[in-house]
Amino acid sequence: MSSSVEGGAPASDRGGLRAADEAMARYANGHDQSFDAIFTVVAPRVLRFLRRLCGREELAQDLLQETLLKMHQARPPGPWSAPCSR
Repeated sequence: MSSSVEGGAPASDRGGLRAADEAMARYANGHDQSFDAIFTVVAPRVLRFLRRLCGREELAQDLLQETLLKMHQARPPGPWSAPCSR
């Protein structure tokens, strides 16, 4: 069993989240290739959140795509995935 860090993320996820934050900073500065790293870490987490939020897989998938589009359009550095999915 993994321990939790602030925000409820398991300790084993810290490296992935840190890598996603670093990739987002690069992406925000115009490095489009960094989006693959962001997607790999962020998409499953956001999709889980959206499934719980709406309770329907197809709607959650659509909302994930909208979230990723908002992330692309805004490219904000920092804690960005949860606010973009709201």
